[in-house]
Parts: sequence; structure tokens; C-alpha cells
Amino acid sequence: MDSHSKVEKIKLNNCDLTEKSCSVLATVLSSKTTLRELNLNNSRLLDSGVKEICEGLKNPVCALKILQ
Repeated sequence: MDSHSKVEKIKLNNCDLTEKSCSVLATVLSSKTTLRELNLNNSRLLDSGVKEICEGLKNPVCALKILQ
């Protein structure tokens, strides 16, 4: 991710996220970013995708405050 990126909020409502998509999200979550809010309302996540995202959330550099 670009070190100049200032994205603080991502909305992915009503998305069919693949395991690969969730893996990318996990990478973003486990990177030093300004991302504070992630909205996944009504998005279809497979168990494997949920596991990927959880791994990103566990990272100590994850600054996310709101997960919907």
C-alpha cells in the first residue's frame, strides 16, 4: 500500500468476497495504515475468508476500530 494513502474507511456492502479478496483485506489490516473502519454488511464471506480477515485483525499494527 502507498505510504501516502489516507484511506480511513472502506465500505464493501453486499459483496461476494472471495478467499483471495479476504486475503488482500487481511494484508491491509496487518499493515501500518490509516484504515479505521471496515464495513462488510451483507457481504458473503466463506469460512476461509473470515479466517483470513481474523488473522489480519490479530496483528498488533492493525488500527481498525470499527468492523461492521
